[in-house]
Amino acid sequence: MQPEGAGLHPVLVIHDIYNTGVHSGYIYGNYPIIALGSSQTRSYNEAAWIIHHLYEKGIKVHLFGFSQFEHLYHLPVFSCDSSNWLQVARRYDEILYWNPKSDKIDKTEAIALETMYSAKELTYFEDYDYKRDLEDYLWDELQMKYSDLLGGAEGRFNRSLVNVHYYSLLEQRITAHHLELGYSH
Repeated sequence: MQPEGAGLHPVLVIHDIYNTGVHSGYIYGNYPIIALGSSQTRSYNEAAWIIHHLYEKGIKVHLFGFSQFEHLYHLPVFSCDSSNWLQVARRYDEILYWNPKSDKIDKTEAIALETMYSAKELTYFEDYDYKRDLEDYLWDELQMKYSDLLGGAEGRFNRSLVNVHYYSLLEQRITAHHLELGYSH
């Protein structure tokens, strides 16, 4: 028995965007949402091609396993998920902050909380040019101070909470931008 016959409505995941079965079966089937879980959609052009192809057929697109800002901001993506969201807080001791004073389109800044060795260049909380703005944001949005983000389990939990909150606000920003572009979800 097919899942649909049992009253279930699984979301299909496409792993091979160049498979002709995708174009004949999935797209012309009765699937309101399809997930893209393909390493083939890592480049913007490949992602744009398949996402627009599905969107034009009235199919909502869920990006499975990645959440690159460029993809989310410019393409008619309905939803996404990625383990990177919490890994930033847990593995790298960083929090994400949308800096409204940045001149970039993607105003995301990763702020390291404690001095640590890293192969990449880090922006540290104590040296951050917008430290006061970040402190105000943390307090106004989450009633947290810098000290709440440090240390073991509780600090990791709080860093994760800051980053989940960041992504919740990012979702609202991207949705507003999609509406400006005329995308419907």
